[in-house]
Amino acid sequence: MDTRTAAERWARTWERAWPAKRIEDIDALYADDATYRSHPLRDAEPGGARGYLRRELASESDIECRFGDPIASDGRAAVEWWASWEEAFETVTLAGATVLRFDADGQVVEHVDYWVQGEGRPAPFDGWGRVGAGVAGAETAMPFRYELTILPVADVDRAKAFYGETLGWNVDVDHRAGERFRVVQVTPPGSSASVSFGTGISSAEPGSYRGMHLVVDDIVAAQALLASRGVAVGEPFHFGPQGQTPGVDPERAPFASFLAFTDPDGNGWMVQEVGRGRG
Repeated sequence: MDTRTAAERWARTWERAWPAKRIEDIDALYADDATYRSHPLRDAEPGGARGYLRRELASESDIECRFGDPIASDGRAAVEWWASWEEAFETVTLAGATVLRFDADGQVVEHVDYWVQGEGRPAPFDGWGRVGAGVAGAETAMPFRYELTILPVADVDRAKAFYGETLGWNVDVDHRAGERFRVVQVTPPGSSASVSFGTGISSAEPGSYRGMHLVVDDIVAAQALLASRGVAVGEPFHFGPQGQTPGVDPERAPFASFLAFTDPDGNGWMVQEVGRGRG
């Protein structure tokens, strides 16, 4: 995975998961042996990102955060962030930046936070977090981040049970406005993009979507997990000289092994192995 894509995934996952206290989503961004420092003058956290978040999030509430555009090159990235929350009957704001180092698969192997602390909930200054902002002649790339796919389903409760309970995805939203409108949003663990379905939000035929991709580190482990959850998942396959061929890719090359499953309406998902050993 290229450094900018990895850094963008890191920033958007933190931006969504920190206020929701979804520790598993954040932890999935880090390699098993990653070092995590919450300040350059502190020792590395013995429990990594997971240990740090379990300790700190227990005392934080009403969290608001935003992350800037990553500055990334050759396996390293820096990302500005701005966060406010309530803690011990006080409102705290931290403005900081995180310096990251990634492995070839896009997992964080080194994390160091640099920050200053203030009171209240001040807003970031104009141009904060934008690459090239305020620099004469600099081109500012506007991020277009893929956020959401709306799936057509016939039975919203059945779909919510499948994605939220059977698959174990996080249910972010379940909002109703009368009998004619309902929207449910779910997010796969570790994903910065989500899926929505509901009533009055799609005119497509239920079950008509195909080819949506989820990516995993280990296709065999993913197949076993889905099967253990009761998903009617197929066996892994790859593409060889004769086309689609049963079994994983013999060399376990990145992006070369797949498996498939459908939701109760027939919307089709593909699971693709992007690389092994990422934890």
